[in-house]
Amino acid sequence: MIKKTLRALVRDDRGATALEYGLLVALIALAALTSMSALAKSKEFGFEGALQKISAAIDAII
Repeated sequence: MIKKTLRALVRDDRGATALEYGLLVALIALAALTSMSALAKSKEFGFEGALQKISAAIDAII
């Protein structure tokens, strides 16, 4: 009886697509967060870098 239940459980693939989509969304979200974090830490792309470039441009005009 246990073998029969386990075989039925292994053969049952309902919900597999939803699980795959969930894993795909989680992977994309992780990649997005990782890249945003890396860009935020970079002085060239971070807010501090942008502020410095804007300040330098204003100082050059004045």
